Amino acid sequence: MCRTAGDGQGLESDDLIGGHPIKFAMPILVIAPDARAGGMGDIGVATTPSTNDQNWNAAKYIFIESQTGVSLSYIPWLRNIGSSNINLFYLTAYHRFDDKNAIGASLHYFSVGSLDLRDVNNNFLNTTNPSEWAVDFSYSRLLGDHFSMSLTGRYIRSDISGGYTDVQRGVRIKAAYAVAADVGLYYFRPVDWGNRAGVFSLGAAISNIGSKMNYSSTGDEVRSYFLPTTLRIGGAWTANLNDRHDIAVNLELSKYLVPTPEASGAIPNVSIFQGMMQSFYDAPGGLSEELQEIMLGAGLEYTYIRHFMARAGYYHDTKSPNRKYFTVGAGIRYQIYTLDIAYLIPTFSGFTNPLANTIRITLSVDFGNTGRSRSQRTSTKNTGESDFFSY
Repeated sequence: MCRTAGDGQGLESDDLIGGHPIKFAMPILVIAPDARAGGMGDIGVATTPSTNDQNWNAAKYIFIESQTGVSLSYIPWLRNIGSSNINLFYLTAYHRFDDKNAIGASLHYFSVGSLDLRDVNNNFLNTTNPSEWAVDFSYSRLLGDHFSMSLTGRYIRSDISGGYTDVQRGVRIKAAYAVAADVGLYYFRPVDWGNRAGVFSLGAAISNIGSKMNYSSTGDEVRSYFLPTTLRIGGAWTANLNDRHDIAVNLELSKYLVPTPEASGAIPNVSIFQGMMQSFYDAPGGLSEELQEIMLGAGLEYTYIRHFMARAGYYHDTKSPNRKYFTVGAGIRYQIYTLDIAYLIPTFSGFTNPLANTIRITLSVDFGNTGRSRSQRTSTKNTGESDFFSY
């Protein structure tokens, strides 16, 4: 039932994943679900506002240009090894009431299709249709001219066996449930650079602060897994080069706030908040291993006359060779519609990344364009017709 950080396939060996792998449930919650972020190194906590910010930092909805937006993302899974029926879908929507209040919602749905369960001797046990999903709602509020905050509540369900019962051992693998919350902060300020308009932004978010997930309810098989509580901190600089060309540079650091497993491999039996605090100092390798748990993402986005986007990025997780990769992406906007695609390029051939050599696709629709984004209304210079700040 356990998944190690970044593998997507339940690998647990220290020989396969550097150092001491961090274990948690629901790894779909740490996968970048939208193609825009997927093209920029899987980052989004501080990038310019977009329809899919419910996943990254809902506080950004305060500064988005359109009043309402809806987006659907499709992510094929493990196509690199021939899988054809495993998919991740992400549906999100937001509504900005005014310059101070906004709400958002989203649904993650992970479908594995039909799966045959077998024992250690490869004997057939049962056929099931595993699935995992999470639904959440957010509220965002402007706290100052350039600063906003968001709170998100989430309900999570994971059914990986269809209620299979091991009669010989008397073990029933049940569906697991959890509730969680996110907290997001966003600072978004126009900073003119010579004759060019620019925006500087900072973002921070802690996501999936929530209850543990338990797949078994009998005897010594009881094991509870932490959710992938994640801290993200990032910064971004967006510059208007001229009336046609815009460029954004984005950087993000992240860390799982999940305790390191004990030497036996067992998950520490501590409270949620104790586990979050412990995650900063419990690595057996000391400070050097703690630093290895910090993940880095960097991305570039180039925009031409607000209608064509090109993106590139890199993601680096020292403790997981499976999570070192480059990304590229593109987007096209026509009136209220935006289509984005992203492609992941692994840098290490020893693993099969679940998203390797596949295309992520996102279609977004934004309504109620206000004409000029909040960033422009507060800009220190009049930049004419350019409204590149709003994605």
